[in-house]
Amino acid sequence: MTSWFEFLRIEADLAMSFIAAARNHSNPANSARSLGNARKALAEIQLGLIKPAARGLSEDEVLFLEQRRTEVESALEMSLSRTLPATIAPSVPEFDTIWRSGSSQARFTMATPICSSVRSPVAGVRS
Repeated sequence: MTSWFEFLRIEADLAMSFIAAARNHSNPANSARSLGNARKALAEIQLGLIKPAARGLSEDEVLFLEQRRTEVESALEMSLSRTLPATIAPSVPEFDTIWRSGSSQARFTMATPICSSVRSPVAGVRS
């Protein structure tokens, strides 16, 4: 039977493989999926390190896994910092243009109220 240490060591290796794959993907959706899988593997490692004695991990195994966790976290941060500059907020002039065109479209699509009911005489009022 495989020990918890072996399972968590494999999770760390998988996380690093997913991060490497994310860097090589040309499709952003595939890259995001790989980074998500790396985060899941990292979460398993973090859970395993919460109560290492309950999992039967030795001090050396805990030290090894903590070092691998740090490596995975750093690699994930580097991967995220490479993808974030691709999503830059529009500049003020571009934002104003987007806002103006959106408000103009909204005005043209607004329905004007139509009075469709016949006005009935109010009781007690004489004309």
